[in-house]
Amino acid sequence: MHSCATAVAKKAEVIRERTGYQVGHYCGEIGQDFWDARRWLREFDTKHVLVMTAQILLNILRNSIIKMEAINLLILECLHAMKKHPYSLVMSEFYHTTPKENKPSVFGMTASPVNLKDKADGC
Repeated sequence: MHSCATAVAKKAEVIRERTGYQVGHYCGEIGQDFWDARRWLREFDTKHVLVMTAQILLNILRNSIIKMEAINLLILECLHAMKKHPYSLVMSEFYHTTPKENKPSVFGMTASPVNLKDKADGC
């Protein structure tokens, strides 16, 4: 598995092991970029938690496959949420335009800012 697919799968496995929930994991490198709305709706109906890359989330929001209002909790790696990164675009295009009463809760995670300068230059 490629690094992105591995990271997403590992996060999903930890959630599955700790909660017992039905958890799906999604990354463009493992094919979900080509799913239609019907396939995504099956996932939404059968899973409690969906772990995905920011780009997959951005794609399904932009294609109106899911609405921000349907998300209960959005967990972001805030370290990456700058400039035109998909996390930043999800927030600006969808989260901030959703009425307050319909917004999901957001849990933002970040790493130590020690290497932030190098990361910011590449985003």
